[in-house]
Amino acid sequence: MRATKTTLFIGVLCLCILVNVLLSKFPNTTDVPQTIDGLYCNVKTKISFSTITQNSTNFENRSDEEVLPKGSLENSVSYNSCAVVSSSHGLMLHTYGREIDAHDAVLRFNCAPTETFEEFVGSRTDIRLINTRIPGRACKKEFLNDSIAMFNREITVVRNFDAVRLAPRDFGKDIATELGRFCIATGKCKKTDKSPSTGMFGVVMMLHLCNWVYVYEILPSNKDSTNLRYYYDEKAKNLKTTGGFHSFSQEKQYIRTLSLTSDQDIANTGVALLKGLNKVRCD
Repeated sequence: MRATKTTLFIGVLCLCILVNVLLSKFPNTTDVPQTIDGLYCNVKTKISFSTITQNSTNFENRSDEEVLPKGSLENSVSYNSCAVVSSSHGLMLHTYGREIDAHDAVLRFNCAPTETFEEFVGSRTDIRLINTRIPGRACKKEFLNDSIAMFNREITVVRNFDAVRLAPRDFGKDIATELGRFCIATGKCKKTDKSPSTGMFGVVMMLHLCNWVYVYEILPSNKDSTNLRYYYDEKAKNLKTTGGFHSFSQEKQYIRTLSLTSDQDIANTGVALLKGLNKVRCD
């Protein structure tokens, strides 16, 4: 069912995204479609995506440009079936490890580990999306060592690399604009000036890279009655979805609307299937 893939040994791929996307107003919403296919077309045509390369402005002729790839990620890899694995504590209520590892590519976030949690979250990591605020705060042990062993067998995509602003730099802004457009047009959520989360960035990124995207516990199942946030941390508590810096409630409504999985199945399993943008045909 899944294709076997040679592990990619790629240094660091950097996704240039502004972490704090603040919207003072939302665009005209008359072009917001009311169908799932229409929403997918909006993602495909209105949300730009690319990663920093050696030829990017501000990196040409720099001594550290060799750590960057020659080509943008969407032109370098392509997958059939992908898993987007959240860091949610809800994953501990399922045993999705083997299922996750069977996908062609597995995306994880920040410093979420697999060791000792393989039964629940799998053991493979092919792509890791990291918010640059995280290494200085919670991932010092993983980053500040000679081998950086956690990251040496995967593609690492860094959000807002060194706060360098390059063109095009609209990925985060485009996501936020589309969320605002969706909320106003459908009435399923309230508009917000909060930044999209790293999880939302990852979902949209994988829609560009994969034919089919399975998201695990980003839309939570009804299995977890605890107030714990992460599967690997028994102390961290959940934030209220209406609080913090990110537009979690809006994102969940948007992903749920894109999902090809029924609400009841999502509630039971915490798994939702999304269609990759290669499968989308737009007029």
